[in-house]
Amino acid sequence: DSFDYRHVFPYTYEFKMHAKERWIGMTLLDLYLKEFPSKSEHYYKSAISGGTIRVNYHPKSQGYSIKAGDVLTHKIHRHEIPVNAEKIEILSESDNYLAVNKPSLLP
Repeated sequence: DSFDYRHVFPYTYEFKMHAKERWIGMTLLDLYLKEFPSKSEHYYKSAISGGTIRVNYHPKSQGYSIKAGDVLTHKIHRHEIPVNAEKIEILSESDNYLAVNKPSLLP
């Protein structure tokens, strides 16, 4: 079978978060390594030195010490997988629920 797919063009996304109390005094690198372990140390070092991880919208060093009130941002380039473009069938609908038959890749 041949299917049509919906595609999302790659895009830049910026994560934004305010410093949590438990982060105060941690270095920028240690914070990302401890709180977001899905990426490697090499990745975080490159992101900090390359300016895609910033504090208060300005590049900082890996050894920057997190302070109360800091705003941390992390820009990433996202690629989403194509999803099947089949029509979504409504199976049942009420005031509280909507039941649909949809492709499994659709959220």
